Amino acid sequence: MAGALVGVEPTQLAHKASSKARWLLVASAKGGTGKTTTVLNLAAFAVNERLRVALVDLDTQETLAIWHGLRPADMPAMHLVKAPLRHVERAIADIETAEAANGGFDLVILDTPPGVDQWPSQMKLLLMRCDYVLVPTMLGYGDLRSVAEWMQFLRREKANAAFLLNATNRQTKSFVSVRNALIKAGQICPIDIRRLEDIQTATGTGCGVCEIKGAKGIEDLQGLWDHVRHALEI
Repeated sequence: MAGALVGVEPTQLAHKASSKARWLLVASAKGGTGKTTTVLNLAAFAVNERLRVALVDLDTQETLAIWHGLRPADMPAMHLVKAPLRHVERAIADIETAEAANGGFDLVILDTPPGVDQWPSQMKLLLMRCDYVLVPTMLGYGDLRSVAEWMQFLRREKANAAFLLNATNRQTKSFVSVRNALIKAGQICPIDIRRLEDIQTATGTGCGVCEIKGAKGIEDLQGLWDHVRHALEI
């Protein structure tokens, strides 16, 4: 395990942070689509580019909070807020309080529980604050139907949102067919994340893949981070 960023070129570390926090929401109506894995890996890239990052865990399972608690002391720090989705107003207030106490954040990343479509008023409140929404999905057709309906809600709310294909095998026929179906339903992130063991096991280390020397999947997640960074204009 490395104490410094493994997956980012040194020139990127000189990036100047914006004075206004950008809010990234990672949400899907379907469970098991890699939301938390996406959040923690994006956060790892961000803090290693010297951005001030706040994480918001809105899932009562608190998987993101557990990962944060495992984070080694020599890794760049992140602020954490926990609140169930039904109390999203409290989470927003806690972030605003933390911003004032810490001199602001550059990036706020929100992790959500499955079934966000059951909390429309809370999600509408979040969408008013968020600059970009990632909708992770797997390749199954059940996943496709669920996230396509969720994207319809996001489009009605005028959210800037895109699908993210997770745990992919680019050699399968289903990869192409599902990707094409998603394109018909909404925007799709140009980067997909392959099914790689290192990406899954990183969640038990308190580190992102980019912080683990020799881990597979760094290139995938670097591409995703670059996409998100441009989408948020960071």
